[in-house]
This record gives sequence, structure tokens and C-alpha cells, in this order.
Amino acid sequence: STLQSKDRTERKQGSETTPCEGHHLQTLLHKLLPNLHQPSLIMLDNAAYHLVKGPNVPKPGRMKKAELQQYLTEKGVTWDAGDSAVILRSKVKEWINNNEPAEIVRLAEEQGHQVLFTPPYHSDFQPIELVWALIKGNVGRQYNTNTTLDIVHNRLMDEFRKLEESGQESIRKMIE
Repeated sequence: STLQSKDRTERKQGSETTPCEGHHLQTLLHKLLPNLHQPSLIMLDNAAYHLVKGPNVPKPGRMKKAELQQYLTEKGVTWDAGDSAVILRSKVKEWINNNEPAEIVRLAEEQGHQVLFTPPYHSDFQPIELVWALIKGNVGRQYNTNTTLDIVHNRLMDEFRKLEESGQESIRKMIE
């Protein structure tokens, strides 16, 4: 099985979740993962909420200098007594980014799945883009000078219904 997700949010990697994004993780955990065939490959883009670290991963921006030093020591990372909090924070961030998986990855791997992040700015590696191209193309070919926004909306909804009815067979044909 393959899960595709798409988002145009641009925030820093590992930033905190908003309530909406936290809900996204809960949905993934409680609804999607238990229903995937074992093992599954989950393909995700690099949307900020896909890269959020788990609740047990510290937020370096909120740590005091002594906490940063203690964390680095616990992780076996060397630091100098003269290092400023900025330098220590940078080392903590680097360690977290290199060693702590995104929460979605951790949750998926716990249930035997593998997560693959597609390269940024390569929409041709996003199978969902093929579906969207099909839908936009079908709607666009129906355009004429009398087309209104309401008509476009109705045509989009019709295309989504057709896709639901034809299901995976349509998508398989697009990929082949």
C-alpha cells in the first residue's frame, strides 16, 4: 500500500505542531496505520508536519544553557565550556535532526511500515500529482467562455466522484 500526502506549508523542519497538525498525527496513528497491509511503504513529501518530532524530543529553543550542556553530555556529544548557548543549541538541533526520527516515521516503523520521503521540488515523484493532473486536465478541457467558478467547482466534484467510482484501476493506468 502507498499513502500519498501533499501540503504546501513552508515552515522550519522539526517545528512545533499546531492543533490541526497534531490531529493529523492522531488520525495517522489511530485510523490509517492499523489498516495498512503489512508491511507497507508510505510515501510522503517534505511538508513541515511530516517532519515534526515526537513529544518526548526536547525543543532546543526552550532549553537553558545548563540543559543544553546536560543533553549533549547524555548523548555523547562533546562541547567546550566556553560554548555559548547559541552554539550549544545548534549542536542539540543537529543531534536531534540526525538521530531522532519524525514522529510519523517512528509510529509507522513501530507497526512494521517503512516511510519514504520524496525529494523536495520533484512533483513528478509524487503519484498524487498524476491524479491531480488528470482531474485538472479533464476539467480544463470542458472550459468555454460561459464557464463560471460554480461550474468549475461542479466539474471538479464530478471528476472526484468518477475517480472514486473507478478507484485504483484509473490510478494504475495513469502510472503505467
